[in-house]
Amino acid sequence: MTETTTVLLAYADVDPVTAIPFLESVSPAVRALYCPYENAHELRTRRDERPFSPDAQDLLPALTEEQSAAFAQADVLLSLDVPMGLGAVAPRLRWVQNVGSGYGRYRSAGLAEAGIVLTNAAGLGAPGIAEFVLARLLEHWKRLPEIADRQRRRDWGFTFGRSAAGRTVVIVGMGAIGRAVAQVCAALRMRVVGVARTVPAGGMDGIDGLDEVFSAAEMHAALAEADAVVLCATDTADNENLFDQKAFAAMPTGSFFVNVSRGRLVADEALVSALEGGHLAAAAIGVTRVEPVPADSPLWTTPGLRLSPHSATSQDGYTDRVLDLFRDNLHRFLTGRPLRNVVPLT
Repeated sequence: MTETTTVLLAYADVDPVTAIPFLESVSPAVRALYCPYENAHELRTRRDERPFSPDAQDLLPALTEEQSAAFAQADVLLSLDVPMGLGAVAPRLRWVQNVGSGYGRYRSAGLAEAGIVLTNAAGLGAPGIAEFVLARLLEHWKRLPEIADRQRRRDWGFTFGRSAAGRTVVIVGMGAIGRAVAQVCAALRMRVVGVARTVPAGGMDGIDGLDEVFSAAEMHAALAEADAVVLCATDTADNENLFDQKAFAAMPTGSFFVNVSRGRLVADEALVSALEGGHLAAAAIGVTRVEPVPADSPLWTTPGLRLSPHSATSQDGYTDRVLDLFRDNLHRFLTGRPLRNVVPLT
């Protein structure tokens, strides 16, 4: 008799009416159940930024009886959040599919210690994020905020922008998001320069639209060529404050900065100083170190800073793409094949 594999759908945005039969169709051995478990966005961000911070752990809500029973049955989990001590809460659990890409909160939940494999959804949001980056670049170069302001003031003054073609865009981080940004920028005939942690001996010819690539050690040299810099690097401890005073100083006067990575990769004080001092023409950040941004933060009022609440990707169709990835990985899991997007937790 085939052993049953219980799949817990703890991601609230999943429609159980369609998702359960979709996943159970993988194998007669699969039994799927739906029981949402999610944390507030502020708490999730705090756990990702400081995974082992006691104050974040103390704020976690207690599991309900229904949630406790569901986790106790789970062999496989689809989630955006997890409780602490996951190995004890879910003693049968062998694999977690994260619906996002950040994983600090999973590290602090003890997955590695319990021998639980983690996979994430890295790359699924990349096309939408790349479109958002392009929108910010064009908003800046085409002076759209000034045009809108003139309309509000009923001022019929000419406001000509600059061409995107021929501008140099430096992309720091050549993962899925960086590659997607390279493609959309190249489509408008921009010169695209990448900065990657490691550069293969043969270069990065497989990335569409990339004209040149620098190693991470050469980042400041790459920044010196930029009309605009787009930060897409991975959220690791080594990358904290990657963009500090020296990095912004390496960018040309009048250049533009975009961050769609994580807030802790940017030293806020250095960014504010570069904008207030006029070294940077403007910046657009879709992520911040603390989310939501406190009401008294200078980020709200810094001249030339475009701030958005962690919403650069597009939600339409995202859950369907997550389920497609999860179903493929579930089939791989049941047949002993390598999973996609495995996250190293040690």
